[in-house]
Amino acid sequence: MLLASLLLAACSLSASRSGLLDVSENHLALMERDGRTARLVTDEYGAELWHLGGCVIEVSGPRFGKRLYVRQWTVLDAGDGSQPFVGNLRRFGARWMLDDWSTGTTVILADGQLDGLGIHAGKPILVVGFVDGPQEINVISWRALYDLKQVGAAPEE
Repeated sequence: MLLASLLLAACSLSASRSGLLDVSENHLALMERDGRTARLVTDEYGAELWHLGGCVIEVSGPRFGKRLYVRQWTVLDAGDGSQPFVGNLRRFGARWMLDDWSTGTTVILADGQLDGLGIHAGKPILVVGFVDGPQEINVISWRALYDLKQVGAAPEE
């Protein structure tokens, strides 16, 4: 009986919320459409969120009071109204590719704003762009989703 009560309590503490991500120097806050604000707590599950200020995101995880402990997240809008591509950047021959976390597919970064990507190989980035062909994305903009102080390698252009 005690185990059943604990399981029910744990289920009721789980939450999924979406809204605009506000990043300050020492905390993350999710501003929902209805005006509510939730403070987000991250660890290895959400380290990239510190670099997504101004994006509309959906997060889920255990909730205690006004704090939500992030276990899953998705970027819904990075400012242009469409869902961006988020994942680890890699190079395949002369082409840049992104292993998109949302769709579980690999997309090719075909054209557009690709300057400066070399130092981010193997790291998570966000790409805003439009589909230009089968699994090809024309890049409008991109941003790194990790602390740039971690970059120690020379650019690979």
